[in-house]
Amino acid sequence: MKIRNGFVSNSSSSSFIIVGVQMEQIDENYKTLCDQYLDTTGIDMDKFTEKICCGSIIKSKFCPSCGKSYDDVVGTINYRSLFENNNYKLKGIDIHNDDYGLIVGKHLSLDLEGDSVDVDILIKEMTNTKKKIEDLGFEGKVKLHCGISY
Repeated sequence: MKIRNGFVSNSSSSSFIIVGVQMEQIDENYKTLCDQYLDTTGIDMDKFTEKICCGSIIKSKFCPSCGKSYDDVVGTINYRSLFENNNYKLKGIDIHNDDYGLIVGKHLSLDLEGDSVDVDILIKEMTNTKKKIEDLGFEGKVKLHCGISY
């Protein structure tokens, strides 16, 4: 039997430590994140644009309810879809997005491979990161979030 001490990694999961603010997973927050932190150069925005008429997304040349032409309906960007497909391109912030919420902040740059972490370095890193997050202007209390992503 093999006994492992310290950090053990599993290929299907990864741990995270992020200092940040938890946000609701609502369209307005996705729009704010995309507008402020996503460079849309090279992104086909038509792919994320929905044409909505009479309360339904139009997928053909005409609205099935009123007959309005697809070309006459103003498109709306689906920011959640844009975010979820391009969040790896966000500049200046780190994101953790799962079933429990959206955490916006900065990952701590600590070496967690060892069995211990210098507390003075941890406190300094957390303090500096907290200040950076507060300077970004997100609403809410800055907290230390940690867990496992699957």
